[in-house]
Amino acid sequence: MKNFWKLIVFVGSPLLALIAFMANQSASEMQSNLTSYATNPLVRSLPNWLFRIMQTDWFLAVAFFVLGCVATVFVRRWLAKRGRLSPFEALTNDVSLAAYSLDNSSSMFTNPAVIANLNVVMNKLHRHGFATPPANNGGFAKEKISYYLHQVAAYMKEDGIASAKRSAQSIVDGWNK
Repeated sequence: MKNFWKLIVFVGSPLLALIAFMANQSASEMQSNLTSYATNPLVRSLPNWLFRIMQTDWFLAVAFFVLGCVATVFVRRWLAKRGRLSPFEALTNDVSLAAYSLDNSSSMFTNPAVIANLNVVMNKLHRHGFATPPANNGGFAKEKISYYLHQVAAYMKEDGIASAKRSAQSIVDGWNK
């Protein structure tokens, strides 16, 4: 948006200066100036000269190349802004993905990669001030951890961080009951 205003100022300033210049002259002065400009051979030949240059192959090639570069920059910026997540949204996605990967692991034994990802997500949650379940005491409470992750992710997606923290605290408080 800041660049848009710069463009307006860059284009609008000369136009306003021209209008102010024209408005400060009387109509008869303006008419005499226009006729004197029209009789000037340089002013009369300028549009034809510009038109001949714009019809050359090299000008069209350079113009389309520059236009393509500008369009590429704008499209890349637009696509980069579309795909960017805030840190909170990224944490929410990590928690949700960890819950689903834990659900999809077999009940007999859990993949070490799932456990490593789960530990990373729990550390992230702890760093952000969430209450996390107690450390593993030799047993693995897959259903409880999955429930915890799904609840926290759901509250993070819908209600925000405060309700997600309250939900996490209530689940952890009732963990061993």
